Amino acid sequence: MKLNKLKIGKIETPGNLLLAPMADVTNLAFRLLCRQNGADLTYTEMISADALLNENRKSLLKGLSSPEDRPFGVQLVGSSPEKLRELRS
Repeated sequence: MKLNKLKIGKIETPGNLLLAPMADVTNLAFRLLCRQNGADLTYTEMISADALLNENRKSLLKGLSSPEDRPFGVQLVGSSPEKLRELRS
């Protein structure tokens, strides 16, 4: 049963069913499957900020999305606040 809308910053979802980030599980295909079954918001698995900044192919694929996968969250990991900020640009 869906409950109230969820609002995070400027993002508002139609309901509050969320798919938590799970390593080696929450790829795009799985997130889309969960959306078809009611998920309002999905997350990628943890992605290294360093790997993204270095354009590591495997890490870039973890963040792959599509219009049907909106809104979605990206779980980032890193030890450098500067590098994490750099990803916002």
